[in-house]
Amino acid sequence: MKKNQNNTLILIREKASDKQILGRLSIQDEFNSTVFSCHSLELPWRNNQRNISCIPEGVYQVRKRRSDAFGTHFHILNVPNRDLILIHEANHVHELRGCIAIGDKVLDIDGDHLPDVLNSIKTKNKLLGLLPDQFKIIISQ
Repeated sequence: MKKNQNNTLILIREKASDKQILGRLSIQDEFNSTVFSCHSLELPWRNNQRNISCIPEGVYQVRKRRSDAFGTHFHILNVPNRDLILIHEANHVHELRGCIAIGDKVLDIDGDHLPDVLNSIKTKNKLLGLLPDQFKIIISQ
């Protein structure tokens, strides 16, 4: 599949609780057809507090980034009062500190009665192949 020329990632937060938020992350082409879709997992909204809250809804610039911890992943830029907000591999909400985890399925895999995302590394790698080095993300309910 070729790289998306629309250069916009869309995150719709669909199911929120006091423990986590599940959503749908997608790329749409110039005809508004979905060319990629996966599940997202975030911390719940706690007034944008560091390490315990998801980030505010809005439009953000994103760029690819590399670290020892996550290899190549995505860095969401210019989040108010926050830094190093990433889209990276993780399966469980307890692995997150404000970042966004992605996967291709949702299932409680650790028995804590909370849905987790599965195949996170594979999903991230597929997304890396579809997006340019810099693009926008739109986050909404």
